[in-house]
Amino acid sequence: MMGHRPSSSDGRSAVLALVAGAVLLRLSYLIVYARSLPFTRYVIGDSEIYLDWANKITNGQLYGSGVFYRAPLYAYILAGTLKLSGSLIAVYLVQMLVGIMTLLLVYYLSRSLSGHRSAFVSLVLAALAGILPFYETKLVSATWAVFFVVLGCYIVVTAWNRRNRWSWFIGGIVFGFGVLTWPGVLAIVLMLIIFGLLGRQKKGHVLFMAAGCFLAVLPVTVRNFTKGHDIVLVSSNSGFTFYQGNNRLAVGTLAQPPEVYQFRQNGRYLTSIADQERFGREYAEGKTGRKLRPSEVSGFWLGRALGWITKHPGRYAVLMMRKLVLALAGYESPSNYNYGLELSLVWPLRFMFVRFSMLLALAAIGVYFRRDLACIPVYASITGGLAVLLLFYVTARYRILMVPGLAIIGGDGLLKLIKRIRSKHGWLPPVLIGLAVFLISRLGFTLPLRRGSALLRANGQRNLGEIYHYRAHDLGHAEKAYRQAIRIYETNINPHSLQEKVALADLRTLLKKLYAQKQTGKAEQALVRGDTAKAIGELRNALENDSGMRPAYLLLGTILGTQGNAQQAGKVFQAATRHIPDDPVILYNLALAALSAGDYEKALTTARKVLKMVPLHQSAREIEKRALAKRNRGAPLFKAHHDCKSP
Repeated sequence: MMGHRPSSSDGRSAVLALVAGAVLLRLSYLIVYARSLPFTRYVIGDSEIYLDWANKITNGQLYGSGVFYRAPLYAYILAGTLKLSGSLIAVYLVQMLVGIMTLLLVYYLSRSLSGHRSAFVSLVLAALAGILPFYETKLVSATWAVFFVVLGCYIVVTAWNRRNRWSWFIGGIVFGFGVLTWPGVLAIVLMLIIFGLLGRQKKGHVLFMAAGCFLAVLPVTVRNFTKGHDIVLVSSNSGFTFYQGNNRLAVGTLAQPPEVYQFRQNGRYLTSIADQERFGREYAEGKTGRKLRPSEVSGFWLGRALGWITKHPGRYAVLMMRKLVLALAGYESPSNYNYGLELSLVWPLRFMFVRFSMLLALAAIGVYFRRDLACIPVYASITGGLAVLLLFYVTARYRILMVPGLAIIGGDGLLKLIKRIRSKHGWLPPVLIGLAVFLISRLGFTLPLRRGSALLRANGQRNLGEIYHYRAHDLGHAEKAYRQAIRIYETNINPHSLQEKVALADLRTLLKKLYAQKQTGKAEQALVRGDTAKAIGELRNALENDSGMRPAYLLLGTILGTQGNAQQAGKVFQAATRHIPDDPVILYNLALAALSAGDYEKALTTARKVLKMVPLHQSAREIEKRALAKRNRGAPLFKAHHDCKSP
């Protein structure tokens, strides 16, 4: 590898100024993001799982039980950050700091390959790539995985022509940390080993790097065997993840496998990310008829995917082509968080305008100009990241591993292209290559994923609506998000897709539940004004929209009871028990209504149900006594109780 003169003081000042600008952009993005959307306070999907896991670690469950289903390192990093700060905002700031360190590594790695000027251009591209800060503000492992990959590449590149094996070994350990953060990094390590063994590099150095990676991963493998009595390298979700991307209904992006809609527990589909491990295990055990170890569950889903591939090689080839197109497309396919949705709502993100299509086109130009062995670690990070997308499925969270490498190769390519244009010699072929790649990348989004991207945007609106509805209690914003999601689904739905029909039905149900909540609020306001007729009408409408709405049943039954209509109140509470069967508050009010209506047998049996659940409930005990003695000859004043606290 050729040496390069160190950058001048002006060059260092420019780098520092650019990094400072990147810091300000990120801080402004975080501030506007926190004000515009609720996700900094209320996390969803994988983020919720990681947060729950981190809280368990901080509460003393350091090692957990059983085999890790997900890679564990990020959960421990998150736990440590929360232990020291106790704030999610502090976590985002730490991850932004890690992102800035990644930018500096991009600069130094590019400088060691191509010099200061190319490195500065690469730094500009990486600093303006909005997908990097997008994931820095999410409780997912992507930011740390990218950091470990770039740091590992930097160590290996600087050691490429050295005889010191220990630099390679340390680089392998760093890559191992990346694998423990997200197992997809293993594909980059394998690519680097293959490129290194096929190249001129000494095989001993490459194997030393592999040994360092294995040593970093080994403690988790040993822990999995000790706790779960099973041999699992890092995590046991690889087989199910592989099947998600390779089944008869797979489209190349993240989607539920068809079996999810053939399997119910307690009347519902196990579609949430929190249910994934349970569904994968219970479905596999149901099909095999025996208890399975985590590795066997993973093997079941892997075998199911391979079985489909071998039976339908033509359809699999089409799927792989689709994945390739989507992997190179300019669209950032979402998983839990939607980059396109956020781009439209959080304005500082628009200033970070470098998109994947641009990076890919510039990297193609860079490859045209330079294909020497010194760049092998960077090429390994790109091709390994691409291999993960083709092997599993395409999502922005997986593809982010390619971004720093593309920025490094693309920065060098852009600088060389500018020099060619200035010299007016040999500039046309690389320009045509770059334009062709850019157009293909843009068309790759437009052609195969136009309808699918709309549905993914609708899913992002649904996630936003649920956060506003159930956690932020902002019904206005929730209704707006639900309506937008439903409108998108109704316009783009495939009527033959069970998954899409279920998703649309769920959205409509969520909107009805929101209406019910709003109508219950209107009923409470009507009661304050003394308009009981209005309140009763709103509550009946609320129960039509949400037949399981507990507050509406309690309030409607209370109003009817205080009006002396004990029979109607009893019917309301009886209807409530069909949807909420084991609620002691509803059961107590049913017993009281039955007593007031003279149905002593009903009052007695219902009061005894309450006493089984709340033995010290003295009001229920009084109803039991009165029903037994048949003392209630008149119509006592009806008074509903909204709690079951013992005196």
